[in-house]
Amino acid sequence: MLPNRRSVSSKDSLFVEIIMPKGKNIIIGVIYRPPNGNLQSFVHSFNEVIDKVGRENKLCYLMGDFNINLLNYQSNNLTGEFIDIMYSNLLCPLINGPTRITSHTATLIDNILTNNIDSDIVNGLFFSDISDHLPICTICFDNSNCLLDNNIYLLRDKSVKNMKKFEDMIAEADWSTIGKLNDPNEAYNTFSNQFSSIYNKRFPLKKSSKQHKFRKP
Repeated sequence: MLPNRRSVSSKDSLFVEIIMPKGKNIIIGVIYRPPNGNLQSFVHSFNEVIDKVGRENKLCYLMGDFNINLLNYQSNNLTGEFIDIMYSNLLCPLINGPTRITSHTATLIDNILTNNIDSDIVNGLFFSDISDHLPICTICFDNSNCLLDNNIYLLRDKSVKNMKKFEDMIAEADWSTIGKLNDPNEAYNTFSNQFSSIYNKRFPLKKSSKQHKFRKP
């Protein structure tokens, strides 16, 4: 049976909430900012929207064409403010490469933002000439902080002690074989598998009935 859904839309955005029978509800938003729109007004409105979403303590995915080039955050104050607002509300951008490429420019203006940072997520770009923007995507395999029956959560213990042990394990691991591989894809997969193995060994999923709340820094 599919989860229940409810949606809210406006001229330049559409929000859908997926009602989950177990665990947190999921909010999916599609946002478009016209390139000639007032950036300061958009950043202010964006802050109000994600602040409201954050208080509801739900999983969130915001995606679309923001027409804000995240690659020039050091030279544009409003871009930097947009990124600060994003991180202060525990949202992380999943796309980190240019999404619009021309003969003279390469800009990162399309993105997917999420507060679901504990899941196994694969992100990417499709190299296609379907438009002047590269299609973006994300696939979420599972949720590390998932709710089971009787209010039992699966959590990873990322205490200071465990983090220190994780750093030690990373430092002591043998990474030499990766540098000997000629195929970059094989080298990346080898690194990813070894890193993930250490991560899962140091931070295994454990059952817990304790409620965890994320707080804005």
